[in-house]
Amino acid sequence: LMSLYLQYAKGLAPRQAGYLLLLQPVSQVLASLVSGRLASRFQPAGLATAGMLASSAGLLLAAATIGMDTPLWFLACQLVLIGTGFGIFITPNSTAIMGSVSRRQFGVASGMVGTMRTLGMAVSMTTVTLIFSMFMGDAGVSAATLPGFLTSMRVGLTAFAVFSCLGVVLSFFRGRKAG
Repeated sequence: LMSLYLQYAKGLAPRQAGYLLLLQPVSQVLASLVSGRLASRFQPAGLATAGMLASSAGLLLAAATIGMDTPLWFLACQLVLIGTGFGIFITPNSTAIMGSVSRRQFGVASGMVGTMRTLGMAVSMTTVTLIFSMFMGDAGVSAATLPGFLTSMRVGLTAFAVFSCLGVVLSFFRGRKAG
């Protein structure tokens, strides 16, 4: 959807939009290289929480600022923040999960991580579809539907920021005993 935003709202060619969008996965890869090393030195759960917090901040910034007048450099910074946060989160999160189970439960834990990742993708696609159908109906993206598209983008980014903030809370309190 960000690609459509860049093309319709910002007037970028598809190739230019693609180059700009590459900032997020490249940042994620670079951050994951560093976070893997950091996870062996620091508490992985805390590092994962910090990564999720960074991604949440990027999503909140995007939700609050996305519009026709959003500067591309600011959007680029948001994509880098989101990607860096994901990169910092993923490896330490997996390390924390696998470190919380016995060796004989590694298969079950790994399967649960994969299942939760797939469930997250399904929920996100369903959420996006629902939000866009609420604000745009069956209409495609065009100059005439751009206001509804931008509203959908704001609502969608806000929803994902809320999900991400929930992830921050859950990650922060993981493994703590009640009472």
